[in-house]
Amino acid sequence: MAIKKKLSKGQRGAKKKAETIEKRQSAQKTKLLEYLEEAPNIGAALSRIGINRSTYSRWRADDEVFTIEADEAIGRGIEKTADNVELALLGKARDGSVQAQKYYLSNNHKRYRENNKGLSESESVLTEEMMKQMANAAGIDHVIEEEDERNEDYESEHDLSEEEKD
Repeated sequence: MAIKKKLSKGQRGAKKKAETIEKRQSAQKTKLLEYLEEAPNIGAALSRIGINRSTYSRWRADDEVFTIEADEAIGRGIEKTADNVELALLGKARDGSVQAQKYYLSNNHKRYRENNKGLSESESVLTEEMMKQMANAAGIDHVIEEEDERNEDYESEHDLSEEEKD
């Protein structure tokens, strides 16, 4: 038969204190995860429950499960926030805000991107023939390819500096 060792009064008090701290921290962690899912701003969530960032960092370092849960809550919060912002943007665009309409189109449709960002060379709006016509209209004899010109400038400057060293 195992003999139960009685804890001294000090040991019982320390054990009870540790349990109380664990319960409080567990409730704070749960609340923090809820706030992070609402709005994924760590500083704002921490201030709502009244703890310091150093405590949050310690929790993350000491509790792997909490770290995973916090990262997942932040991810869900980011998605919810993005959904809300997109809905607000669409509402503004529908209400006639040209700025909102431009922003939405330039970020969601290749056709409306500034400078045709995102288009491959095969999808380029200007054909080689169109560039030649523009060059002729501007009085330029030939179209210079920027990359070749830059390489030539670099090479000639590089050669000069090598000659100067000798």
